[in-house]
Amino acid sequence: MFNEKLMKQNVVKGRMHHHWMTYSLLERLDNGQLNAEVLKPDLTSFDKHFEEIAPIQEAYAQAFHAGKLDFSQLPQDNEYIGAFTKEELKAKLEKADQAIEAGIEACPPDRVIDIFGNLCSRVDLAQTMLHHELFHHGMFSVYAHEMKFDLPKDWRDFWWISLSVGG
Repeated sequence: MFNEKLMKQNVVKGRMHHHWMTYSLLERLDNGQLNAEVLKPDLTSFDKHFEEIAPIQEAYAQAFHAGKLDFSQLPQDNEYIGAFTKEELKAKLEKADQAIEAGIEACPPDRVIDIFGNLCSRVDLAQTMLHHELFHHGMFSVYAHEMKFDLPKDWRDFWWISLSVGG
């Protein structure tokens, strides 16, 4: 039987697990690693990715209230500057987390949410947030490999990633 409340609880829990992994990576990076450029157009560093995550999360939070996911007012990838400290990035993420939590709680289970033309539920929107987080995790993994940087223990344990440089 379909249990929307349980599905929402499970997807939110799964998303938060990966989101806390995002925080653990931010904590592990030193300033040189945070700002190091890698070979990818636009979002070329860890810090630009962290900078992009917060406004995207704010758009998801707004979609829980408005019934439509809208990225049209967000900066383009090449507009992120990568000039924030770890503390500033963490504060932006925490602010977005509060908005998401409020949005999920305010969104009725029967609200239809337009996700880029697809009529979806709040569970679908939460699942889409998880996909966005996992996209960044994939990029972070590639960046860490290129930089010969060991990901935090929670990453290695969850994804079965071995130490590469001993850190």
